[in-house]
Formats: sequence, structure tokens, C-alpha cells
Amino acid sequence: MRILMISLLWLVLLPGMAMAGVETRTVHAEATGIDREDAIFNALGDAVRQVHGASVDASRELRTSMERTSTRQGMESQRSTTHRAKSESRTSVQSQGLISGYRVRSVVPASGGGMLARLAVDVPVYRVPGSASQSNRQRIAVYPVEASRSSYRLLGESIGAGQVSRRLTQSIVQALVQSRRFSVLDRDMRAAIDAEKRFVAHGDVPLREKAMLGNSLGADYLVVTRLTEMNLDWREVRSQITGERSQEPVGTASLEARVVVPATGQVMWSETLSVSLEDLGLEGERQAGVQPILDGLGNELTFRALNVIYPLRVVESRERQVVLNQGGTLLKVGQRWQVFDIGKDYTDPYHGESLGPRESWTADVEIIRVADKVAYAKVIDGEVEGNGQVLRRPQNAAAAREAEFEQIRGTRERVCLPIDPC
Repeated sequence: MRILMISLLWLVLLPGMAMAGVETRTVHAEATGIDREDAIFNALGDAVRQVHGASVDASRELRTSMERTSTRQGMESQRSTTHRAKSESRTSVQSQGLISGYRVRSVVPASGGGMLARLAVDVPVYRVPGSASQSNRQRIAVYPVEASRSSYRLLGESIGAGQVSRRLTQSIVQALVQSRRFSVLDRDMRAAIDAEKRFVAHGDVPLREKAMLGNSLGADYLVVTRLTEMNLDWREVRSQITGERSQEPVGTASLEARVVVPATGQVMWSETLSVSLEDLGLEGERQAGVQPILDGLGNELTFRALNVIYPLRVVESRERQVVLNQGGTLLKVGQRWQVFDIGKDYTDPYHGESLGPRESWTADVEIIRVADKVAYAKVIDGEVEGNGQVLRRPQNAAAAREAEFEQIRGTRERVCLPIDPC
């Protein structure tokens, strides 16, 4: 016996008017019922399922009984066994959606009894803002940074774990959004989102606004992090020769990070960052406050993840300048990068996994301008022809930073003034 149960949520007729952010799809549906009204109701449910899909919960119960009988005739024994089975199936189908109107095409007697209704149904569908431009992006969610301590020290100040977690999480989210490589989903400010949805669902709002409900997205990847150590500060040092006083960075910050596939729990990328103020590029910014340090940590984490998945690419080269497919806060004027041509793709001989292409150095470039979506760099060594090349940060980061500082000092290579990032 099969029982089909259909529950329609938000089955409301809306006035036929143009709705901002909502498009109307007309679908043809048919269904049977014990009478005309029941057949039309079931057909409306079929129309909603065609547009929004359905949640199906199916179960089957098999009951088996066995009876054994034995009879004896003379010296011979005869046994027979009888199996009796009873099967029961139950299917529950739930669909959710709005209906702005419908037209009855026909209602006729069904061949198996009851009535058969054929309808043309108008189903409004909410258009998510910006969904077209991000349709090809993988979805990623950043969960709040887990703090392993009750407080951390930054610039001589003790800051509570909750505040550090919130501000560092925001820095990671900001860096990922500005990278434009993923569709970033919110996971740390759900209270405000849930409150708005409750208001739309039960508040005094037009019925057409309810089409926004049921559009929450699941993530393809999760970013999970744990801050195990952070004690960063400046220390004053005095030159024994000149007596001049200056400051140098001290301490480190350690951040454990993973990118996980939530469907399977597979860890796609994992790294433990252990960085200083110098590693974060703040050596020349001694007046930087707490937030620039946390932003630098979030940018460094995002850069290391993207460098594996989506490295920087050259999208145009012209004379001695190149245009890169990345802007925002991840790049800074004065940074130096190495450009590599892409060659043959290598494959692991054991399991056939791609090991990536061969990369051949072709040039060194320096960032000269950063826009929201792209960056511009000048070629300082080598040549770049065409586009598609990948960029890597120089292996010797200290030497690269020194080269950046040389650009600030100019010809005063052996003279370090108080205004210089020495």
C-alpha cells in the first residue's frame, strides 16, 4: 500500500502585479484527486515541485512470518514450510513555494477513478541579487575563529578572545570577498539574518516578499580556523654606535586553518601560520593599530589558500607593464612578484592526480597601482609576453621586502633615516 502525502507551505495566491526582485514562471501541471477541488490542489503542488523541487521521505516496512508444519506417515517424515510476507510502503512529499495565480485547462474523470485536473500555474521565483555574476563561483563559508585562550596580547594590550575572534573572522571574510574567487556565505552573523526571515515570514509585509524565503545556500567549502598564539608588539632598541633609538617587531601569531568539504569532511587544504609583524608586511608601519594587524593576518591566510587554488594571473601585457586579475586589499603598491610561464602538466604516476604544470620564470614585476578588481605592475626584470602567466611571491621574502624599502629610500642605499622603513 502506498500513501502519498503532500504538504504545501506558503501556498498563497498573490495579486498579478510586477514584483521587484521576483520573476514569474508559468508551468503546466496535472494531478488526480478524489474530487475536483482535491485534484486542483494536488496539481498546484506538482507545479510548485517542478520549480522548487521537493523533499521526499520514503520508507518501506517488510513483515515476514514463517509457519512450519510436520506430518509423519509410517517410518518416513515429511516437513513443509510456509512463508508469509506483508509489505507496506509510505512516501511523504513536502514542497514549499508561492503561487501567484493559475488557470484551469481541464478537469475530467480519471481512468482509475476520481478526477484529473490540468492547470497552467504562475509560480513567482525570487531573484537573488548578484547571483548571475557569481553563478560560476564555488561557495565558501567562514566559521568564527576558535580561540584557544581567554585573551591575547597585542601592542601591549590584553584583548579578550571573543573580540579577537570576531575581528579576525571579519578580516578573513573581507579578504575572501575582495578576492572575488568565491561566493562567500555568512556564518558568524546568523542572528540578524534569522531575525529578518522571521519578520518576513510572520511580520506585516506584502505577501510577495515571502518569495525570498527558502533561498539559503549551503557551502561547497568551509574555512575553519583556530588561533593558538598571538603576542605581537614593538620593542625599542638603541644603537650602540649612534645612540639612536628605534623599534623592532617582536613576538608571533599562530593560526591553524583548514579548508574542508562539508559533504564528506575531506580536508582540501591545511596550514599552520606562524608569522611576525615583519611577515605581515607591517615592519614599516610602526604606528599600525590592532585592526591592521588582524587584517594582515586575515590577508596572509587568504593569500596562502588562494595561492594554491587560484594563483594570481596575468590578463594583459603591454610593453613593460602587466595587468593582474586581482585587486582589493590583498595586494599593495610596492610589492614584488615573480612571473612564471605555464608549461606541461605533470601527473602523479601512482594515482593519476594532477601535480600541476611546469612553471618557468620569465620576469619580476612590481605593483604600481591597485584597483578594486585588478592591479597594475611594471616589469623590472625579464619579459612578459601575452597573458595567462601565474605570479608567485618570491621565496626570499626578506629580500623582497628589502627591495621594496629600497624604492622608498631611493639613492640613499646605505643611509637609513628615521623616516625610512629600515
